[in-house]
Amino acid sequence: MSRMVPLPLPPGLAIGVVGTATAKSAVKLLGRVDLVPDRQTGASLADALAMLLEPPHEPSGARSPHVVVAAAEGGQHDLERELERRGVAVARIAVYRTVSAPPLEPRHVFRSPVDVVLLASPSAVRGLVAQAQIGPETGVITIGPTTSAAARKAGFQVVAEAEQPNLDGMLEAIP
Repeated sequence: MSRMVPLPLPPGLAIGVVGTATAKSAVKLLGRVDLVPDRQTGASLADALAMLLEPPHEPSGARSPHVVVAAAEGGQHDLERELERRGVAVARIAVYRTVSAPPLEPRHVFRSPVDVVLLASPSAVRGLVAQAQIGPETGVITIGPTTSAAARKAGFQVVAEAEQPNLDGMLEAIP
């Protein structure tokens, strides 16, 4: 397996990730993770990073912290915006892209009633809209606030949002 960065990592290089699954992958590939916020969202990571990077009253002209955000192409930019607002220099690298299935015509219509649909990302919302038709009585459970916003914008009734943004959290939210 090739590596993008040499190991061991340079001193002073901190690795922050949004969730536990990403943390496991980062530990496997990079050897460590330094920061995982309690709430697994980009905004929470921005808050935690900003506190970590806030320089102790340095002399005028001191270099501002620099952060590289490795994220999805077309993904949310909340993390970058919040860090930049706090004076952190940010570079974004799109390291993956989600490719939706093409729209299905006619869309799939379920023959028996569906009580609930689980949606784990805004791209899953877009995929559901492109591929299927669910009735207005069907509730949607989302993995987190970004997915909830996308689901509501698509006209779905969000009945619950996972307390922890993972499959277990979504399953626990089923009424």
